[in-house]
Amino acid sequence: MKKYVLFICAFFVAQPCMAIDLDQEVLNDVISSNFEVVIAKPDKDTVKYEKELPLHLLPYQVRTDKYYSVGSAFRLDNDRFITAAHVLGLGWASQHKELGIRDADGNVYAINEIYKYSLTKDFVVFTVDGIKSGPSLDINRGYTKNKKVYAVGNALGEGVVIRDGLYTSDTPEEVAGAWKWMRFSAAASPGNSGGPLLDDKGNVIGVILRKSEDENLNYALPISIAMDFDNEAELISRGIYQLEISNDTHLFNFERHHKLPMNVKELDGLLQKDFEEITEAAASGFLREHKDRMFPMGENSQPMLYSRYTSFFPGVLAQSNDGIWDMFSAEDVETSDTGDGGWLKYGKMGSFYYLRVKRPNNVSVRDFYSDSNVLMDQILKGIPYSRDVGVESIRIVSMGEADDERVHKDNFGRKWQVYSWMLGFSDQSFVLYSLPTPEGYAIMLSLTDTADAAMMEVDMKIIVNNFYLTYYGTLSEWGDFVEQKKLLPAFMEDVVISTDRETYIQYQDKYMNFRVDEKTMDITADSDIQLRCSYYVENDKVLWGPVMVAFGEDKDIADYASVSRNIQPPSDMAEQYRKRWANIIGLRTPYNGKTYMDESMSNLTIVKSKDMSSLDKNEVIYALSWHEEGTIEHKVMESKLQGFSANFKYFE
Repeated sequence: MKKYVLFICAFFVAQPCMAIDLDQEVLNDVISSNFEVVIAKPDKDTVKYEKELPLHLLPYQVRTDKYYSVGSAFRLDNDRFITAAHVLGLGWASQHKELGIRDADGNVYAINEIYKYSLTKDFVVFTVDGIKSGPSLDINRGYTKNKKVYAVGNALGEGVVIRDGLYTSDTPEEVAGAWKWMRFSAAASPGNSGGPLLDDKGNVIGVILRKSEDENLNYALPISIAMDFDNEAELISRGIYQLEISNDTHLFNFERHHKLPMNVKELDGLLQKDFEEITEAAASGFLREHKDRMFPMGENSQPMLYSRYTSFFPGVLAQSNDGIWDMFSAEDVETSDTGDGGWLKYGKMGSFYYLRVKRPNNVSVRDFYSDSNVLMDQILKGIPYSRDVGVESIRIVSMGEADDERVHKDNFGRKWQVYSWMLGFSDQSFVLYSLPTPEGYAIMLSLTDTADAAMMEVDMKIIVNNFYLTYYGTLSEWGDFVEQKKLLPAFMEDVVISTDRETYIQYQDKYMNFRVDEKTMDITADSDIQLRCSYYVENDKVLWGPVMVAFGEDKDIADYASVSRNIQPPSDMAEQYRKRWANIIGLRTPYNGKTYMDESMSNLTIVKSKDMSSLDKNEVIYALSWHEEGTIEHKVMESKLQGFSANFKYFE
């Protein structure tokens, strides 16, 4: 979704080990001056599983170690140490923040002060608490190419490993060539990042960082760059921001400096704020640059402002390849039964999951719309999410109450319940943007590393403005829904739905009022109402709300009455998008008052407007329809349509 010019560690591929020709005394100093960088494992787990975790399947070291091994570090002198910046992950949101280094005897020393930091150059110089003085390595600033080197590190977290190769070349850094990376052929493995690259005498010439993706060469930062760097934290980000619903991009630059030394936790907090500002600034810059092309602005938005879709499964407005905004939804939608009348439909589109959730009968309305634990438990019943332990995958059945919850109001007055959960064992975060509906929820879900969760949510806040949804439910469900006053969308302020669930259903908003009674169709608590919502223009402002209302005889029966509100499109809009309006004012099928068959349904539609003699002069025309399953005689269809059209009124 976004591309930042940040230099991140790639997994290394092990290579054969060659002879080590260092003197034994030097070799001893090399081993003693190298340390493992560790992060304390979380001490509690709020997640509930379908069965006890089979931790005995894990290797002894993995299941008994209280720390994660994340990289290597080495001693510069008696007071200071150095590693790769990406190993410490300062500024990246994480649930694992107790950083330390571990020696060969298993002693762990907490990282204390940070003296130098650069993510672009990918190094950090720091001190630790309580460590005794020990050997350090000499530095060589002038080592030449095509000579032997040694890569040292706590490879794979299993002790210090030394492997040799050649210092082959230098290559400019990728953005502006401001410095050169060292390239070397000595093998390295996961965990080598942050360890020293040594010359043939055992002197430090570089800090090992990463491996090339397409060739058998590794990268190191020349040690001279780290030694000559000022006592400051440098954060420079250059890149491209792209929102996945848009074809446009935005180039951005961000630079921030902090004076050092500083306590590691304090600097981590400052850098995390910087990272959040990077994303917010990039997104804001994107919206400013493309404000005239983002929906609902510009001519490419017009087709969606005068179109409408039935979208029971949530959709999103996004740009097609030709730049026109259109409605898209997940193609591969799966359905899961969550028990007692509840179900869940879900599919992935782009970086996010989209869900339609039906409340089970055994879950109270109050709990369903207010308890984050209840909602997530229903989702986990429908979407299997597991924790891998050895060769087994253990399903998660509950994550408890959300770690954070709030209500977000989008640009069109829809109120989203925002919930987030953190999974400690995987350092991941669930974020839900949940839109209450009569039957349950329509949801946009992100599951990502905790470090990326804030960036993903910036995008979610923008994308939910383009959410497309038809509100649907039985009379009983609508009755419960309208009681959720604090969660209703803005358009519901103008909507009144009245029914006794036996003899009539009546709908009124600021545009129209119509009623269907038992003479037209049977009415029970299981009769249903559909509000087909869309974006439309009113007084030069784009609104979102019902453009069609339908009353159904029963949730399991296809017979229904509907009224749609149709607005005259601009005369300069492409003809292909004016076709429906042309059919209306031309009284062409289906708007000609004649019964017609559409698959297994009989349909009859009439139109009403202020000026019936010159339909093309109307700004708004209403279409009233009756739809009934099977082949039904025209006079029967006409009688039922007249039954509710006689009660139809409009106010514009």
